[in-house]
Amino acid sequence: MEWIQETIVHTRAELPEQTITRQYLAEHADEYYGILHQRDEWILRDSNGGGVLIRRQIGLPILEIRIQRPTRQPILVEYQQTRVIPSAYARAQPEANYENPPALPNTVVVRAREMWLRDNLRIYVDIVDGCGVFLSVDAVVDEIFSEMTCRRQVQVLLDTLQIPDSAVVSKNYAELLNEARAAMETHGDDMQEIRRRNFLELEKRMILLRPMPEDDEQPKTEEAICE
Repeated sequence: MEWIQETIVHTRAELPEQTITRQYLAEHADEYYGILHQRDEWILRDSNGGGVLIRRQIGLPILEIRIQRPTRQPILVEYQQTRVIPSAYARAQPEANYENPPALPNTVVVRAREMWLRDNLRIYVDIVDGCGVFLSVDAVVDEIFSEMTCRRQVQVLLDTLQIPDSAVVSKNYAELLNEARAAMETHGDDMQEIRRRNFLELEKRMILLRPMPEDDEQPKTEEAICE
């Protein structure tokens, strides 16, 4: 199976208040893609937040995704994806140029991802189990949209949605989740309250995280959209 490669300008930001974002997307997005239920297992992570992960999505093939992030923020991401044969899932071997220090163990991230499309932008509202609610934006670099154009698009969108620079996070969800777990060990009651609010948000949106399919379950479609 050939690798699919793509370069994107990517950013994400905390999104405790979703009203402005949802109103804007309802009026200006070209297409509402729907809700994706994803389970990412990071099997390698590097110091810039890149690495290798195995992604499971309900009704879609299992994917191996390799992400390269030269810097933290603003982020230019190069990623590759390919299907993983279910029986080979446990044998997926990332390339050796990724570091995986003992301090960065495998981390599983579960999220409900709501997605809108506009021009070359993929815009997500992610509800991440154990972390909270985030806006995530991918601006795809191609022959029409240069890297500089993509960076401007992302900044204009953040300004339009009234998202301050202080809300932008450069860490990936695996890093944020590990930080949340560490905080829970120190401030357990506060973190339990955060998780309770996250669950209530999921329930309100009726986006319940359903169990992931087993390895031997056949995918329903070939379509998959990443990062």
